[in-house]
Amino acid sequence: MKYKVGDKVKIRKDLKFGEQYGTHDIVPSMEELAGDTVTIKKIDMDGPDECYVMEEVGPWKVFTDEMIDSKVEVTE
Repeated sequence: MKYKVGDKVKIRKDLKFGEQYGTHDIVPSMEELAGDTVTIKKIDMDGPDECYVMEEVGPWKVFTDEMIDSKVEVTE
């Protein structure tokens, strides 16, 4: 896993509904987050691979490293 809980990350702009990134497919509500910055709430290790649960969507929609563009550095 490239990221950790609490990291703010930018979702790839080019996510497409129905496409597979790693071992997970994109659903419409995930595609709506394309290009947005989200916060990692949890790392889910229950499935065939590790994936991320984001604060901005329900726990049944998980993101893989392939769906994330980059970490967003937070400055205060």
